[in-house]
Amino acid sequence: MNFTNLSTNDDAYEALSRAELIAALKQPRSSFKPEHSYSIAPSKSAALTRSTPGVVKISETPDMLSTNTMIKTVSLLIHEEPQILLSLLLSSYNTDTLLNQKVLQSTPDFTISYWSFIVDGKLCDMLLKLTPTTTLQETTLNVESIADDAYDLPPTHSKTIRLLLNKGSIYFRSSEFKLTSLTFTAQLGLGENSNEEGMDRFRSHTRLTMSEKFSLSVSNLSENHDSTSKEYGKKNGKKNRNQSSTKYNRYNLFGEGVKSDTLFLKVCSLFYERFKKENEVDRRRKDDFIERIGEAKKHSDEELELLKKSTTLVDEFSRGANRIAETVTDSVEKFVHHREGEDGNDGNDGGAAWGISIATIDCSAIDLFAELWITNTYAKQNEDKTIAIREIWENVDNTRAQQFIRSISLPGGLKDRLFEVWMTWDARTEADGRHTFIVAISPLSEYKGKTKPMVPGTEKMVRALTRGVYFIKELTKSTCQWTRAQQVDLKVSMMSTGMMDYFAKQHLGWANVLQKKYRRNGNEVDRENSCAIIKMMREMKGLPLRADQTEMFQRCINLYGDGGEQGWTAVDRVKKCPDIKMWLKYFPPQKGERQIATGKSIGICDCKAEDFAALAWDYCSRNRVRISKEAKNPARLMLRKSGVAPNEATMATIKRFPFFLANREFVAKQVWKTEENLVYIVYESIDDEVDYGVNMKTVRGSTRGFYRIEDLPDVGGVKQCRVTFIIQADAGGIVPAYLVDQKIPAQLSIVQEGINAFRQDDQIDDAARLELSALMRDKWQQEVYSFEELLALSNGMGFVNQVESISDLKQIGSDDKQVSVKITHVENDRLVTGVFEAVVDGGVEDIAVWEYLKMTRKQMRINRGKIDIKIKKENNHSQLYSQVRKFNIPGLKPREWRSRVIWKHEKTSCFVVYMDSDGLDEEYPRNPTNVAASALTCWKYDKLDDIEGVPQTKVMMVSRIDISRGVPTFAMNSLAKSFSKGMTRMRKNFDQSQKIDEVRRARISLMFEQLGGGNASSHSVSDKKAIAQSIAQFENLYDERVNSETPSSHFGMADSHVLLNDEGGGGWGRTSVKVRARMEEVAAFFWDYGSRANMHISGDVERAFEVEEEEEEEEGELTVKNGKLRKVVRRSLQLDSSVYLFVSEMALVKADDKTMILLVTPFKERSGVDRKKMTVVNSLGSVSINKAPVNASNTVAIRLRRLGVKTTKVDYTCEINIASDRKVVVERRLDEIAKVSIYFHRLLPLCEYEAVDGKALGHDLLWKVATSKKRFERLKEVGEKSRGMKEILEIFPWFNFMMVTVFEGYLHLNRVVDTKLCCVSDAEATQIGKNLLPALKSKKLAEAGVDQWRVQNRAVKELMENHTWFEPMVVVLGKGIVKAAAWGLMWRVSIGAILSTTDLITDLLVLKQFSDGGEETLLFRNLTAFSLVSSIALQLFLVVVQTRKKRWKHQLKEILIVLFCLKAPWDAYKVAIGSEHEKDLKFDPMMEMTMDKCIETFAESIPGILIQLSAILKTIETGGSGAVSTMASVSFMVSCLTTGFVSATISYDWDTDPQKRATNPGFYGYVPDSPIKRSTLFFTLIGLSSSLVFLKSLLVVALGFISKSYSLIYIGGDVLLFLGLKAARSDLYYWIPLTGGIKWFVAVLLRVIIKFIVDFTGCVQYRHPQEAGGMYFSVNLFTPLIGLVILLFVWGDCTNPSYYGFKEPTVRFMKDWTIIIGGFMIACMISFILTINREKLLTFISLETGGQFKRFRFIEDDDDRSRAGIFRSTELYWRPIEDRVEAWVKSGWAKWEEERPEFFTDQWKDMVPREFIPERATKLMAKNEELQAAVIKSPPRKSRRKSVIEVVMGIESRKIAPMDYEEEAEEGGDGGKVEFVDEDEFKRGMRRRGSVIKM
Repeated sequence: MNFTNLSTNDDAYEALSRAELIAALKQPRSSFKPEHSYSIAPSKSAALTRSTPGVVKISETPDMLSTNTMIKTVSLLIHEEPQILLSLLLSSYNTDTLLNQKVLQSTPDFTISYWSFIVDGKLCDMLLKLTPTTTLQETTLNVESIADDAYDLPPTHSKTIRLLLNKGSIYFRSSEFKLTSLTFTAQLGLGENSNEEGMDRFRSHTRLTMSEKFSLSVSNLSENHDSTSKEYGKKNGKKNRNQSSTKYNRYNLFGEGVKSDTLFLKVCSLFYERFKKENEVDRRRKDDFIERIGEAKKHSDEELELLKKSTTLVDEFSRGANRIAETVTDSVEKFVHHREGEDGNDGNDGGAAWGISIATIDCSAIDLFAELWITNTYAKQNEDKTIAIREIWENVDNTRAQQFIRSISLPGGLKDRLFEVWMTWDARTEADGRHTFIVAISPLSEYKGKTKPMVPGTEKMVRALTRGVYFIKELTKSTCQWTRAQQVDLKVSMMSTGMMDYFAKQHLGWANVLQKKYRRNGNEVDRENSCAIIKMMREMKGLPLRADQTEMFQRCINLYGDGGEQGWTAVDRVKKCPDIKMWLKYFPPQKGERQIATGKSIGICDCKAEDFAALAWDYCSRNRVRISKEAKNPARLMLRKSGVAPNEATMATIKRFPFFLANREFVAKQVWKTEENLVYIVYESIDDEVDYGVNMKTVRGSTRGFYRIEDLPDVGGVKQCRVTFIIQADAGGIVPAYLVDQKIPAQLSIVQEGINAFRQDDQIDDAARLELSALMRDKWQQEVYSFEELLALSNGMGFVNQVESISDLKQIGSDDKQVSVKITHVENDRLVTGVFEAVVDGGVEDIAVWEYLKMTRKQMRINRGKIDIKIKKENNHSQLYSQVRKFNIPGLKPREWRSRVIWKHEKTSCFVVYMDSDGLDEEYPRNPTNVAASALTCWKYDKLDDIEGVPQTKVMMVSRIDISRGVPTFAMNSLAKSFSKGMTRMRKNFDQSQKIDEVRRARISLMFEQLGGGNASSHSVSDKKAIAQSIAQFENLYDERVNSETPSSHFGMADSHVLLNDEGGGGWGRTSVKVRARMEEVAAFFWDYGSRANMHISGDVERAFEVEEEEEEEEGELTVKNGKLRKVVRRSLQLDSSVYLFVSEMALVKADDKTMILLVTPFKERSGVDRKKMTVVNSLGSVSINKAPVNASNTVAIRLRRLGVKTTKVDYTCEINIASDRKVVVERRLDEIAKVSIYFHRLLPLCEYEAVDGKALGHDLLWKVATSKKRFERLKEVGEKSRGMKEILEIFPWFNFMMVTVFEGYLHLNRVVDTKLCCVSDAEATQIGKNLLPALKSKKLAEAGVDQWRVQNRAVKELMENHTWFEPMVVVLGKGIVKAAAWGLMWRVSIGAILSTTDLITDLLVLKQFSDGGEETLLFRNLTAFSLVSSIALQLFLVVVQTRKKRWKHQLKEILIVLFCLKAPWDAYKVAIGSEHEKDLKFDPMMEMTMDKCIETFAESIPGILIQLSAILKTIETGGSGAVSTMASVSFMVSCLTTGFVSATISYDWDTDPQKRATNPGFYGYVPDSPIKRSTLFFTLIGLSSSLVFLKSLLVVALGFISKSYSLIYIGGDVLLFLGLKAARSDLYYWIPLTGGIKWFVAVLLRVIIKFIVDFTGCVQYRHPQEAGGMYFSVNLFTPLIGLVILLFVWGDCTNPSYYGFKEPTVRFMKDWTIIIGGFMIACMISFILTINREKLLTFISLETGGQFKRFRFIEDDDDRSRAGIFRSTELYWRPIEDRVEAWVKSGWAKWEEERPEFFTDQWKDMVPREFIPERATKLMAKNEELQAAVIKSPPRKSRRKSVIEVVMGIESRKIAPMDYEEEAEEGGDGGKVEFVDEDEFKRGMRRRGSVIKM
């Protein structure tokens, strides 16, 4: 609803008599209807319909009690119930709009409320007294403005507008659909601070009462209001001409004109926006209509006649309609039908075309019917908002019919057409129980009823005709078929058939719109269709076939024969079809046919026969149509015929053939037949002609075949069926028969597709395992073993006992640290025996069954083609097993093992034995080419004690394998290590480490919550001392060291620093990261030293810990000694060089409810702790470490700070004392903390993901992965371990396909995917992933590239809207992948750098040419050199400003880069790799590069262009040597192109930056979202800027040739005019905040630089109000062209061959190029206007200044990040609203200190005036500055003053404790109150230095 479009019609007003007005006022308020009103319409030309909800009117009537006042009335419909509205008005609230309300006083009788809001940038408020009264009919709320003397109002600005209300009333009445009819009446006025012209009398009556002020305000308002009545407009006689200035004008921010009724209307509009639920109201209307369908009125005779006539049209169209060309692949079938001589309104249609569309819509039939019938919804109104006339009348003449009048506009100067129709509907139930809805449409002229409405404004329109019928047929409960046949006669004479067909095609696009609107997932729709087909098959089981169907059935069944394999030749198994068998057979050809092979395939499918039959029958299912389109087949159709049996269908398809062959067309009829547990589907080619819309030029092929689908017994509770598919197909034409035969296996693959669709391997395998596991557990004693089996078991178990008795087993390394691998030789056997051990989380029986049945259906399918496996079950406990393994080693033949596998269960143990056996030789003879191998393997499973309720089993595998023949013994021994992979797979399959750790961690964290720390008064002196000592120790160790560096491979979410001590052999490191878990949970993770996750993250080979006796955990409680929890820990870290042993003491203190500190210090031997009795936990079970450990020590400090419910800040620091591997150990320790963050992040559910979690997920996916192979491995790992990723993959299975394509990092062609999120297929997901890299490539910033990717792909846009974490994740991925991509930096950044460098090189070459040219070119040489030197000097100045806070080495590097002319590529590199804004730099990389480009353009490119153009013209003028001219021409063209490219790049990148668009949507966003339009616009910007710089330069040079003074006057006058305009509007000072004595000079200089850039380049970015301004920018674009036209074509003497002293060649050169380039620039301007988003055109004519822009953005935005930008501008911008800015800073400072948003940096704090900062924070900052100064100027260490902690606690430290621990010292120290400062503020002020603490 557009409330700002207030339009009036003065001609509509009529004078009312006094008696009429009095009578109207005496009416009850509820029935009061104002006569004169303003209509608020969606657009200026749109009229509100009679039945449209939400009608808003503002009306006015004179107040009889005061002849000077008018009563304003607003009526509107609010989308909420009256009770909620009333409660809102009587309470405080702060909405997302600009309306805020605060209750100042509340009593049972009345409420005093203060309202503040914003109207077009103006601050407005009201102070109201609200008094509610309620009657039976309505609720009334009396509203009255009151004086503000007695109330403490919120701070406002002096320019705030006060809106006054008198005699105000708000009437609430319930309306249908849970809406409220609201009427607001009041007298309006403006308060004394309203800044309105004509309000001076208010300011001179400061002592007037509120009533007197109001009367004066209204009187003043009435005098200046446009009269609405002749009687009251003349009451004051002639108006004084001096008062003419009091007319209301359009205003900008704090302008002069203010309208009270506009403000009043804005208040009401905010209410409407607050409760606007247009879609919800539309849904309520549809639901109400659907519920009342059964109560619909009976049809009149006229309606029945219309319905009967309309339904006969469909049969006619089905015979005579022609498919529209190029729509055969459309999802909507579209036809056109021409009916000659049909009687219409005037007796003849004139052959008007009928359009027919048939579409399947993914919604219920009744929902679609409601969508089509209910036309008075908000959605329909918004769609038709450009329609001049749109009127609807429902239930006409007490019938169910409705009348609809609508106008349309035609192009080509034709008059508007008016359609007047009446419609009715009917609902029917078909024989199969499905519903069908019919809507009949007829011209209103044929309506014979009483009511025929007249609508004003239609007299000049031409009456057009339309008639038609809609059929909405139910297919399933959630899908329907919509058939639409409609004729449209526009009454245009001589309209060709082609034009009518085109119009019909466009008109039928409505079906595509609705189909897209309701589109659902294709697989879901296919399942619903399959259920409908199955239901039909069941209902028609046993249906006899017709005679023609029986003949066809018999012909197809003859291909089956007797069902045996006689005569069929087996086909080798196709790789893509591993689950089916195929055969070929040649039948004798029939007469006229050639001999073609017949193919047969058989497979077993995990479903019922009818399920597979439904899949095969649905020829045009969504999935099969999608596959056909992806294969680029031209057509795939189901033909519709009348009188067809339900079990019959006709299908047509065109298969794409290679380019040298014509495509093949197949048209076939298919019939199904059901029997008990058996379904047949037969099909055969027919000769019917198919209408494809155009001649497809195909060759007709033939086909015949059938499906025989038979139910089988269930397997593991899963339905089974056998599918036999036989096909005989001939492509026809000249294709040889043998080529056709080769394609038969591909056609037989349809069976494999069905098997894949219904595959349930996991369910069948799980059922088999559960059955055998139950037998092992409960009935193992009932198993009877044969002598042979007992002998095999005895040998296997004896083998295990023999190996266990060997004491010198050799330990070897293992890829899995939780699997022990040992080898030995039993009794001097030459073969090695491998011993593999692990502890597995699971029961004995479950693990044994997993091994015994490891070759399940799923595993057999995976290994098919790799390993030939045969299994034969002998009984419940024994099976025969054969395996043939191929080796990829030349000369090494395949090996074959044949074994008997037997299991034996005992009390707490189980054995599985593999023994050589020849039991399969008879059934499966051995292949002589294979080498027989031998193996003896025994698995032993022993039950262990449960851990946290999880069963534990010790698994041992003893195996001796002989591959035999040619394999040396040492090779066999080395293979033993690889056999541990089976044990690893078993362990990972049953792993429940996460569950075990979570239970332990939950128990420990619960005890931590019960620890003290929150209540400081409960702390003893010892506790306080322990806390203070811990804090001091942490701060001492955490303090950043001098010369520390950031590790190259640190985690992206962590802030890490490392320093290696070369002298002492130690290392120091620290890191800080946020962990998404509760603080106690994170502390429990670190404290639980033996947890599996802790072991896995650290990579330690062994860990041990011991809790001191007096600190042991008893009954869920922790004993705290001396204020700390303590334990002694030991860890062994194995590196390539050696094993390091760390023995430490761990202590934990809880400082308060938000802080915990964990300290790990070197262990000192003391009584009570026995290191030899420590509890050992290692990752290898009972495995010992081979290498002798090297003693080492470390000091670790960890501080945990609670930031939120599930967010904890972990600050970690460590100091390692170690002889070697220092860097590796330190970085490994820091990585452990990053892995902790990753570990907890992977535990988060998807519902808790936030934007920061998406960023963390992106870093997780890319951390320490350099190649695409490793990225894929990481993606798989995260998908398996991350709970959130698992959930997203369950919701969107295609998500993995998209991510895999993204991770490939290859460039692909960009193709827009407009599919809804719920409908994306795997192929479309792959294309979406391919689209990301081109989007990133085309942008400098990853954020902008991701935003372009979002715009181009609808699914991505919806995903980002629904999941806020997704976009940050992709941004991180984009940055990482782009860095590692082979194509390097983004092309536009690189091209820009190349062009800039090329421009510099050409300038230097021109300079050399000028130097060699002698005296003639001396001036050009000097000017060129001066421009180059000036450019370098300005760049050096920018470097000094940018790096003034950096160290001298960094400054020197940047200066050298400028001096060596490498600044452009260096800036491009920093932007391309995504460099962050460093805190000591003034500008971010993007801004720095933009400023460098501006300097280069101002000082080098533009002067160079002028110099080179002058040289060219001089050469032409003098006819001199062309050497200089040629070189100058080349340099000139390069400079123009470079300038155009730089200008376009700046404009394009700034506008497409997502952050810019988000923070300032009103200015940014002219670049469209379409990729094609974006590319077009970018090249248009290049052309526009390049042509402008040419024309401007030509004008300046031409004036200079006439007279140098002309050129100087032109340039200088233009600059002075610009500066004068800026000064006159108080906008001269540049927006950048500057300091120092020359700030005004720099500000004006920057204005001049920007002025030159705008003049010569037309950079669109500089239309910004803070730069040139929109209107000045637009006018400035045309001045060069206009100046040249005047100079060359108007003022010139046409009779003189030369102009102003120019020779004829020069004049001809300038004229020709002016015409060429001027025409090109105009074309670019037209293209620019047509391409950009039109709503941003206003920014090109804006008169807003920089200060107004900044102030308006601050007032309008609610986002703190956007508002924070005001301090990045000069203070002159925000001083006028200083009080509001100060209030915002003071109210938000405490919150920012806690949350630390991105903008809240040290640099930003320095920009904020000290008086704006809260007093407490200011004192802390001042204190820290003093401490910083004291530290910097401090004397040597011996004379250093002790800190407060040192004084109080008696320790020596170089840190000061944080402010959270300000307590009274009870004992020790000097007493008194301890003084503390904020730790973060203090650290930022301290010098970076080393720190040592002495205890």
